[in-house]
Amino acid sequence: MEVGAAALRTSSTGGVHFDLGEFSKDVRFRPTVELGVGDHVTLLTGAAEVHYVFSKGPGLAPIRRGGAGFTHAAFDDHARRLAPRTTPRSP
Repeated sequence: MEVGAAALRTSSTGGVHFDLGEFSKDVRFRPTVELGVGDHVTLLTGAAEVHYVFSKGPGLAPIRRGGAGFTHAAFDDHARRLAPRTTPRSP
């Protein structure tokens, strides 16, 4: 498992990557969950990745990976009020 976090003045984010091990020869399953919170939006993302590891020797090993994920964004009402107008005002 890998855990990470970051924080700035107006936002913060954190996430977890799980290494659930091999489910087939040289193929690993690695789901991910991340949460980001900012001034006017909250993001929740998730992914299910599969990694194929080409070699198991010491040092770096090339991998091939693929997966699917989702992102959910929730905006608060304050962000909608600050959005610029897209239609001109009539005189």
